[in-house]
Amino acid sequence: MLIRQPIGATEAQQSSMYSTRLKGRLRSLYLKMSGGLKYTRWLREHEKEITEYGGSADIKVSILIPVYNTKPRFLRDCIESVLNQSYSNIEVCIANDCSTKKNTLEVLAWACLDSRVKIANREVNGHISAATNSALELATGDWVAMLDHDDLLHKHAISEIAAAIRNHPKAELIYSDEDKITANGRRFSPFFKPDFSLDLLRSQNYINHLTAYRASTIRALSGWRTGFEGSQDYDLNLRLVESLRSDQVVHVPKVLYHWRAVVGSVARGGDQKPYALLSAKRALSEHAMRVGLDAIVERVAKTQFFRVSPVLPPAASISVILSLRPTAQNISEKVQRFLNSLDGPVIELIVLHEPTANESISKLLDQLDHGDALSISCIAVTGNWPTAVNTAANRAAGSILCFVSGTLQPAKRSWIGQLSAMALQDGVGCVGVKLIESDSTVHSAGIVIGVGGSAALAYANFPADNSGYFSRLKVRHNVSAVSSSCMVTLREAFLQSGAFNEELEMGMLNDIDLGLRMRLSGRRHVICPDVVLLNSNDTSPQRFDVAHEKDVYLRDYARLRRAWGNAILRDPYYSVNHNSGVADFRLVRRIPGSPDIVQKPSN
Repeated sequence: MLIRQPIGATEAQQSSMYSTRLKGRLRSLYLKMSGGLKYTRWLREHEKEITEYGGSADIKVSILIPVYNTKPRFLRDCIESVLNQSYSNIEVCIANDCSTKKNTLEVLAWACLDSRVKIANREVNGHISAATNSALELATGDWVAMLDHDDLLHKHAISEIAAAIRNHPKAELIYSDEDKITANGRRFSPFFKPDFSLDLLRSQNYINHLTAYRASTIRALSGWRTGFEGSQDYDLNLRLVESLRSDQVVHVPKVLYHWRAVVGSVARGGDQKPYALLSAKRALSEHAMRVGLDAIVERVAKTQFFRVSPVLPPAASISVILSLRPTAQNISEKVQRFLNSLDGPVIELIVLHEPTANESISKLLDQLDHGDALSISCIAVTGNWPTAVNTAANRAAGSILCFVSGTLQPAKRSWIGQLSAMALQDGVGCVGVKLIESDSTVHSAGIVIGVGGSAALAYANFPADNSGYFSRLKVRHNVSAVSSSCMVTLREAFLQSGAFNEELEMGMLNDIDLGLRMRLSGRRHVICPDVVLLNSNDTSPQRFDVAHEKDVYLRDYARLRRAWGNAILRDPYYSVNHNSGVADFRLVRRIPGSPDIVQKPSN
């Protein structure tokens, strides 16, 4: 099994798991076969949204192109894609890194016929970092944009960058969405990116192409570092964001860059340049050292990406708030099993339960084997659950709070320590996990706002072993909100943000309200999909989050709309180009002006 089942999993559950995997693989095959056709249709409808800049062209943009023995057809197409830009105030800065092929040199000679082209002929082959720096030395633009020697720009790419510069005068880094292009010009595999996501950047260089930088800032960083070839842009981006605010990193959610997928290109797969992975790991390790992050950097299995795992300091203290709602069967067995799963400095367990379970809880306290180091207390919930959870948080002695549902069991023992270490990082609000149902499908990996008419659980109903969108179900990343079915946060940050909203039911909308308030104070939320919790409640056919009646859900969502206005309509971590009905990251046709219909999420 790819994911260990909780103790007591039935044969029927295991059979369901294998059936779900088969369906998932068939679904993946279908998507691969149909994805290209869908993207072609999507392009016909949405390509027109990429437009020419209508303002004054007073911002000069220098496009940097390092060249070495490029196939002449690809190089000519690359340069022409720049010279044919609709934005006029550009220059092309090419560094010829001692190319030896006659056809390549002939294309460079042709390019020089255009007065906007500058070429630096290097005397020594220095590889891509040194060559890019040579191109930077030629640049006189206010901004510089990167272009690999066989890739292409959309004809309005620099127009869109100029518009973003004009609309965001404090920006230092601007990036766009991208796709891949074959040798024959067929476009495929679009990458629709989130807005700035620091923790995703620490997992993968999702910024990638197209990137534009304020030239003075890049020069202050001494440009691209040699020794990081293959991941030199990743290293630069990590060094750059260390000194930037999130509003200085701007995302243009349009496909402005076409990455050539040919033999030898990373666009064909990370195994094309294995040295690039070594450079990426080194860049991440040095980044962690510079920002004072005591962490382990490791490659995520079966991906080209990484995990930066902070080390939990010895002085940390954790209070676990366990909600037994609805009251689970076999309370003693479930709680004892949960206690056995705890790792890290857990000093306290506060159990919230319904009054009908008073007798069972009393017996539980007499029977539990938890050692002298762990304090256990109980709260019978007679009012609403948010009030009870807040009461427990106020009473808690630990500096870190872990809210968790009593129907969950961790897939591995090492879980709460990892989540707590992440919660202690600067600027982090709530930390969540990948939640898996008893039928081996994903319950959620975070919450997406503005989807399904209100909000939706990310990746709900995906097979448990699915990698997610660009490996998002394998790498740590940011989300707008985290499910309180399993949520770890600093006690101080939780209370300062106002805790859970006692006017809302406990559940997804309350989680969103808390998430938005924390984001307003400058905190970000992180999903750690490498930490998996399993629903062990095999007696209930419903999902294990609190199921709202439709009128209650509509009432609570109306309150959020009044409180948050348009802030609740768009998720910065979910592309406008993705499915707006369900948070499954599928490419769908957008219908402008669609009504804002509030729907109840499926249980």
